[in-house]
Amino acid sequence: MLLIMTDELATSVILAKKELGRELRVLEGFAGIGMGEVKGRRNQRSIRVYVSSIRAPVARYVHDHYGDKFHGYPIAIVESGGFRAQGLERKL
Repeated sequence: MLLIMTDELATSVILAKKELGRELRVLEGFAGIGMGEVKGRRNQRSIRVYVSSIRAPVARYVHDHYGDKFHGYPIAIVESGGFRAQGLERKL
C-alpha cells in the first residue's frame, strides 16, 4: 500500500518518533522505534515501540506516561525480543 503524506505530516510524525525514541532508549527493555500505519485507516501513521518483552519496564513506562498516544499519534507496543545488528560482529 502506498502512503501519501504531506511534507508537514511526514516531518511531524518523524520528529515525534525521534523525540520519544530519545526518551525511551535509556529504559530497560527498549529494542527500537519505528513507524507504521494504523490498521483500517489509510494514511494515518502510528509510532511503533519495539520492546524485548511486553512486561519490560519500558512498556509499562509508555503505558503509564502516554497511554495510547504521543503528540497525537497512536502508539503501538510491539514485542520484538530485541534486535541485533548484522555484519558488525568482530572476528577474532
